Amino acid sequence: MDKDNFRRIKISKTAGAIRNERLEILTILLIIIQSCGIRFIPGQGSLLILVVLFLSRSGFLAMSKKDFGNLFIILIFLFINNYFGPSSSISKVPFQYGLVLEAYIFLLSYKNRGFNLIIHRLFKALNIIFVHALVGFVLYIFLSPLFKVTTAFGYPYKTFLYLFYLADTGEGMARNSGLLWEPGLLQMMLNLYLFYNIKKHAPIWFLGLITITIITTFSSIGFAILGLNYIFFIIHNFRHRTGLIVRLIFLTFLLSGSLIFVKNNIEDKLSGKNTSGLVRYRDYLIGMSMIEERPLLGHGLFDSKYLVTLPYVSIIESNVFTTEYLADIDELAGGFTNGLLGIFCSFGLPAGVLLYVISYKNRFSMSSGYPQFAFFLIIALTSITEPITNTAFFLLFPFSFLVFKKRKPV
Repeated sequence: MDKDNFRRIKISKTAGAIRNERLEILTILLIIIQSCGIRFIPGQGSLLILVVLFLSRSGFLAMSKKDFGNLFIILIFLFINNYFGPSSSISKVPFQYGLVLEAYIFLLSYKNRGFNLIIHRLFKALNIIFVHALVGFVLYIFLSPLFKVTTAFGYPYKTFLYLFYLADTGEGMARNSGLLWEPGLLQMMLNLYLFYNIKKHAPIWFLGLITITIITTFSSIGFAILGLNYIFFIIHNFRHRTGLIVRLIFLTFLLSGSLIFVKNNIEDKLSGKNTSGLVRYRDYLIGMSMIEERPLLGHGLFDSKYLVTLPYVSIIESNVFTTEYLADIDELAGGFTNGLLGIFCSFGLPAGVLLYVISYKNRFSMSSGYPQFAFFLIIALTSITEPITNTAFFLLFPFSFLVFKKRKPV
């Protein structure tokens, strides 16, 4: 997504070729909120499926026989996978159908208008998330007494007037979560935003501001992904050697301040005392055991109720956590969070590999080579600690390859 692409989009907008830009940005925001956002109301996920489908209804008219065939195969696979899977979660299929239709129809609504337009709308939506998160954290720094603790939305937040949110850690500084469910999801959106701004050669001070906002999430995965974007910045700016040195010095100085936190955070999680790190390790062991048990067909869509019926889950938990900790929590507290392995657990290795291959070939990176690799890793690495692979937002990436398959990267 280079400056030329933005210029072409703006020209077509003045010519009247784009209908309602604000409504289209809102639609992407709703997909993000439905997939990764704070759970403001009960049934929010199902309600937003209907809203997004209504706002993207032009996509139904753009459906070709090929698109119909793609959807038919996907929906039939989901039904068979869950009907014959041991999880017996056939009741989850209608919601999953809704997620598939939501992502696919949304993309189809842009099919005859070009993929650059989707990138432009996503960029604007990510900008809103960035500004909101930045303003919220600045307010927290200067007006922290005004932030009140709430668990009204199923997660401990510190909130100011229920407009700005930070994750309440219980001690020390709160972690920036913005409009997202938790900080690990905010870092993903901010790193995607940083990726696009690097690609369009945004000013170095603005890249630094995005970087600072990512640091406020205090996410270990977020810092790792920040390193990927740092490498992308070097590769993307290598031709402009005159300004590159100054920019590298600035970003290196900025990033170095976070290295101490990263080191301490990783050591804490590997020490065997950090609950978050132990949960990630537990989910990795459970995921690998589930894959080993049913590598070809998977277990179908599953939830925590199904997982506690598996005999090795309690064994893994007793080996990972202390007896005192297990006495204070419910079995499988926090649910299964490894979305990366969750795909293979639900659908089996063949279908999982296929899904990740076409996810890698997504059209959102608008490039080949390292940029495409880095963009994919932003999503993949985040999904290690966040169950985002079963969301409409994640499905946009593999489906973009199916809907816009013939389009060459820019």
